[in-house]
Amino acid sequence: MWDHHEQVKGDPVWADAVAEARSAGRHALADRLLDPSEYPDQPGIANAWSRSAQWNLERTDRENYGQRVDVRHDVRISMVGGTLEAIEERERLMIEKRKREAIPAEAHRIPLPASEDEEPDDE
Repeated sequence: MWDHHEQVKGDPVWADAVAEARSAGRHALADRLLDPSEYPDQPGIANAWSRSAQWNLERTDRENYGQRVDVRHDVRISMVGGTLEAIEERERLMIEKRKREAIPAEAHRIPLPASEDEEPDDE
């Protein structure tokens, strides 16, 4: 089988001619979809053929015959610095909160009950 891909790669005129021929073929196929008289007594075959033709058109020329619009967004957000700053700020606030809420060391000392052997302190 003759492989026209090598010739298309090297010759822009040939590449344009092939692209134009493919486009004309797709338009002819789309025109055939508009003519319901091709399979008048065979609705099942007409349905299968039209679905196949629509699928082919959608895949080969999405711009003209596709049902969906491709929406592509390229959003890039650099949050490395912002994230680091946010983490440091959160750490600073947590340390301040701990300092405010800190219980003095004296409050942690619980007096032990006096034993019977010891004499009470009279200070």
